[in-house]
Amino acid sequence: TEFSSLAPVSDPKTSDAVSATWSKVRVAPHRPLNMGTGECELVDQMRPLLQKGFALRNADFRAFCVPKQVGLGDYSVNAEVLQAVAN
Repeated sequence: TEFSSLAPVSDPKTSDAVSATWSKVRVAPHRPLNMGTGECELVDQMRPLLQKGFALRNADFRAFCVPKQVGLGDYSVNAEVLQAVAN
C-alpha cells in the first residue's frame, strides 16, 4: 500500500508545492468516532509508520497497552499535521 502526504518545502515556488497550514489532530478512543477502546496495540504498532510517513509537529504519542486487555483512555496521539488549504 502506498500513500502520499504533505511535507514542508524550503522553496514554496516549486512546481508541486501546495498551500497548507498546520492543523491539530487527535487520535484517542472515539476520536475519530471509528476509533474505539481496544485499539491501543494497533496505535502503538502504527507509531513508526506515522512518524516516518507524515510530517508531524509537536507530536505526543501515548500508549499504555496491556496485551489482550482493553483499557479506557489507554492511548492517544496528539500532533500537528500539514493540511492543504483551498485556493
